[in-house]
Amino acid sequence: MNKLLIISSEFPPGPGGIGTHTFNIANELSNRGNDITVCTVSDYANENEKKVFDMNCGFIVKRFKRHNNIFITWYMRIKLIYGVINNSQINHVICSGRFPIWIIGCLKLWGVKRIIGILHGSEVGYGIKRKWLYFCLARSDLIIAVSNFSSSLLPKILRRKTMVIHNGINLEHWNVLPPKANLGAFPILLTVGSLSIRKGQHNVINALPKIRKIFPRVHYHCVGPDSNKGTLIEQIQKLGLEDIITINGILSHANLEKMYAKSHVIMLLVEEGPDGDVEGYGISVLEGNLFGKPAIGSMQTGVAESIIPKVNGLLVNPKNPNEIIRALNKILSDYNKFSERCQKSVKRKTWSNQIRKYEKFIF
Repeated sequence: MNKLLIISSEFPPGPGGIGTHTFNIANELSNRGNDITVCTVSDYANENEKKVFDMNCGFIVKRFKRHNNIFITWYMRIKLIYGVINNSQINHVICSGRFPIWIIGCLKLWGVKRIIGILHGSEVGYGIKRKWLYFCLARSDLIIAVSNFSSSLLPKILRRKTMVIHNGINLEHWNVLPPKANLGAFPILLTVGSLSIRKGQHNVINALPKIRKIFPRVHYHCVGPDSNKGTLIEQIQKLGLEDIITINGILSHANLEKMYAKSHVIMLLVEEGPDGDVEGYGISVLEGNLFGKPAIGSMQTGVAESIIPKVNGLLVNPKNPNEIIRALNKILSDYNKFSERCQKSVKRKTWSNQIRKYEKFIF
């Protein structure tokens, strides 16, 4: 039996693409008879939610605790990871997210034989953070990027040992509900992800005054961690859009399913954040597609690799409201066919298929 430790910067039941990615890799590899341990943290879930979730996993989950002092937090994390590696005699480790990649040097010192760094995009950053990330990834045995876009963020010397494996979706995790009629709003636009420059909610909001002229009943829902909602609220108030935008915060999985069911179009008008963080792929595109919801995403980003134009969505310049409106018109004028193509295409992107690509390189 192969033993593998996955260190991740986030994990369910909290939200986040990195956590979803980690869970699915751990779950699929565990189902294939591998001995999997995950060391991680969930910042947006309470202790009972985490306990219940972990009990239902088919693998071991060890969670970090946050302390008031960041140095104590790091020390306790490294101590926990060392204990797992030493006690379980683990020789293969996957590092996913900024903190896990930053400690690759420690893993080398502890004699780990094979270290794989997962590059999403949000962890790249600028300045010393980027240089340190590159330094640490250089000490890995292999880098797996979730998109060609993410891979392009690396210097040429690191791209030589980088494989690209796109994200997948776990069909068993989702209860695909029938579309929910909402006569009070059409179209219903939806962005799932933390409120941030990277996720691009502000780009949708900027386009809404023009969208509203074409679609007077439009409504826009934002779902995800909303700790940074202050700037968005100012923008919403300035444009007088309070009546057509709802900031929902974090939803339970069941309520997220209901939100996907009642929406019409997934909006991911992403762009690079102020700290150099970028969207590496766009898992919410696949989730929406499963419910038959096409997506409109930003061209020349990682999201562009999750959208096949005219199949499961369209790509636009996120700063051009006219392009966004044209894309909406194209999708809504041929909505049933777009919806059918979404559901057909996403079923080819399952984690049960993607995990085979990981297995070739992990052990």
